[in-house]
Amino acid sequence: MLCRMTNPDVLPGHTRLYWYWPFPSRTGNIVAESLAGEGYDLTVESLATRFGERLDHVPDSYTAVRDLPEVQPRRERSPAWVVDRARVYLGRSRRRHTTIAHGDFDVAHVHSLNRFTDPVALTRLRRRVPVVASVHDVLPHQRRMPAAIEGGLARLLYRQCAVLVVAHEVLADRLTAEFGIARDRVCVVPLLIQDPGPDSSVPSAPGDPRGGDLVAPPVNVLFFGVLRRNKGVAELIQAVEGMDATDVVVTFAGRGPDDVEELVRDAARRCGAIRAEVGYVDDDRKDSLFRAADLVVLPYTSMHSQSAVLADAYAYRRPVVVTDVGAVGATVRADGTGWVVPPGDVAALRGALHTACRDAPQRAAMAERVVTVVRRHRLDAVTAGLVTAYDRARDLGTPSR
Repeated sequence: MLCRMTNPDVLPGHTRLYWYWPFPSRTGNIVAESLAGEGYDLTVESLATRFGERLDHVPDSYTAVRDLPEVQPRRERSPAWVVDRARVYLGRSRRRHTTIAHGDFDVAHVHSLNRFTDPVALTRLRRRVPVVASVHDVLPHQRRMPAAIEGGLARLLYRQCAVLVVAHEVLADRLTAEFGIARDRVCVVPLLIQDPGPDSSVPSAPGDPRGGDLVAPPVNVLFFGVLRRNKGVAELIQAVEGMDATDVVVTFAGRGPDDVEELVRDAARRCGAIRAEVGYVDDDRKDSLFRAADLVVLPYTSMHSQSAVLADAYAYRRPVVVTDVGAVGATVRADGTGWVVPPGDVAALRGALHTACRDAPQRAAMAERVVTVVRRHRLDAVTAGLVTAYDRARDLGTPSR
């Protein structure tokens, strides 16, 4: 499906920009709209559906091309699953190449990299246009090949790109130190944090002069997102099982592999301090969960990225308990918005949760600091960062290998 409307603000000579953004939201992308407002002639290529729902939104400021192949429901890791994934990933890279070949673009921004197909696919693409790529995970969360092979593929992938976009200086430093990427080819662009609405106010603490309701035990702690082993699901369950349900209730909300989902359900059956909300969480339910939470926990055991769940917690002005992985620990320490513990340390995680749940004034103070931090993640800051990345890509071009 092709949705096209002309942006009257685009002037001759302005940058013709392509986005490969496979997984769009139902209502478009406000960053894309902001870039169109800056005079970019933008085309966004994506899937036609999101979680099975057909996308009918027609943007009025950029062109939406919804033609990317979609995966079919298969049993994970089955031969049919492997064949289907290979078909889809190769098909997406071909569609992307065809769109760019016929579009006369100045810059292409690949928002979602595929570590198996893109090391080769981008070698062709970069001959036509400077490529900017968003690096969400410097290395995969789950290893599927020997470390040397994964590292080699990542190095080849990154060297096809004129500019790499990351969400934190920690990730930029890793690209430079571990993969030899020149620092001027890495742009740090903050994750966008949008205000979800007036009801996401900073929770009041006992004795708070604002006169808000007291936060009485049990404290509501939220674990939100994909239920994967590297997200510290098992470690969090162990930590909570040693706590009193009158002090804390931890809600696991999300979906994941069958074995991890059952791990959460079983924990909820035997532990009164654990609640399981296993399955797809829509936007309305997500909003309710974050508004009901007093604290958000990110107990990840391994991660090589910044966390979108941390951005969600900040959006709702919630303090956090996190582990020191990826850019998460460094962010929370610098921002002063929560407690940071070593990954995989169940005792330290339990201790931090206990402290956070018993110290409502400190939680409120940290939530107040979130309010200040969020200003650095506004739409204008994200747009400015991307403009810098695109300008730099045009100036530098693709590096020689």
